[in-house]
Amino acid sequence: MKRTTSISLLFLVLLALAGSTLTNCTRTDYGDWAQQKAPLMTKWSADAMPGKAWTEYPRPQMERKNWKNLNGLWDYAITPVESQKPETWAGKILVPYPVESALSGVMKTLAEGEKLWYHRELKSPVRMKTERVLIHFEAVDWLTRVYIDDQLVGEHRGGYDPFSFDLTDYLKSGENHDLFVEVLDPTTRGYQPVGKQTHDPRGIWYTQVSGIWQTVWLEAVDLCGLKDCYIVPDLDGARFVLTPSFYAAAAGNRFRATLLDGQKVVAEAE
Repeated sequence: MKRTTSISLLFLVLLALAGSTLTNCTRTDYGDWAQQKAPLMTKWSADAMPGKAWTEYPRPQMERKNWKNLNGLWDYAITPVESQKPETWAGKILVPYPVESALSGVMKTLAEGEKLWYHRELKSPVRMKTERVLIHFEAVDWLTRVYIDDQLVGEHRGGYDPFSFDLTDYLKSGENHDLFVEVLDPTTRGYQPVGKQTHDPRGIWYTQVSGIWQTVWLEAVDLCGLKDCYIVPDLDGARFVLTPSFYAAAAGNRFRATLLDGQKVVAEAE
């Protein structure tokens, strides 16, 4: 058996990200928002406050400098299922904590025939013509529709998987827009996987989780930027097999990968 050493992968992609920076900011004015008190709280509960709600970059790899975390205080409303976008809001909710949780500041359960709405202002970054602006949702339970102003951007079904939408064609560079998220979660009254969630939590059954419960974030990417890279370690061949995917392809573009052991370059491929 060959002896292997612990190494780290660093991908140097020549498709550089252009344009202005999507800045992250910390809000200190909580307004009427306050964390609720649940029967079971932990010593870390006090840390779940606006400005501290999962500020890290959501992906362990391929971090880009040009991104913005959208976690924080959003407007929220609970309406009948048949209702359109609300004109008034019930208050503030701390994203990315589910509406049923004390940490969200709401701690309300969606009843049968109800759905959840989110809203926040979104300032479009000043961008280059070679960029696309994406919005990423790490997880929303369950049916999600995303709107910019009065335009439907996209729809997603699934409570546990990440998804993204391209906002570029809905944004005017440097201007303010309204971002709306509509969520329907029937839980045990629907047919989707729910785990041990239930509308009637008792015994071994848990309180339902509805709405946004993982990080929401913006990212600016090059038109031909790297979308993903599937990595397979081949120990017998003493190599890594890389399969990159891109948002688009253009003649003359190149992909370059560098394998490092600490600061030492072990191998390069292009």
